[in-house]
Amino acid sequence: MYRYLRNTHLFLGLFCCVYLLMYGVSSVQMAHNSWFSGRPSVTETHATLPPGTTDSRRVARQLMDRYGLRGEAGKPQVAAGLLSFSIVRPGTVYQIDYSPATGNTRIRDNHAGFIGMLNRIHHAKGLCTIIGCSTPGAPWSPCCL
Repeated sequence: MYRYLRNTHLFLGLFCCVYLLMYGVSSVQMAHNSWFSGRPSVTETHATLPPGTTDSRRVARQLMDRYGLRGEAGKPQVAAGLLSFSIVRPGTVYQIDYSPATGNTRIRDNHAGFIGMLNRIHHAKGLCTIIGCSTPGAPWSPCCL
């Protein structure tokens, strides 16, 4: 029994150590922002997709398949004949502007690198959001385990 408890304590400690180190490093870069260069590099690409699509998820899937974009598609907005949405992953934000009439698509890539990725992970909603339960006030706590 002692051996089982000791091994359980060891593995849980190793797992938590990695999490706490990552969180600590990301909080240092937030507290001392002037030490780090956090400016994202921005590139713009133009693409042509089939016209007539009004579903942002379908447009996002086509871009992911054709151009290798990865991430979570954001809430779409329609203005001036353009379907605009973002595809977000830690450290990178793709801003998509798609014209359903012509199929012309502008992809604006904001790549913040490792520091931006740490910042994005630091602000993630937490374990309970990923697993699917909710505890008001403590979304980072392991409430579902």
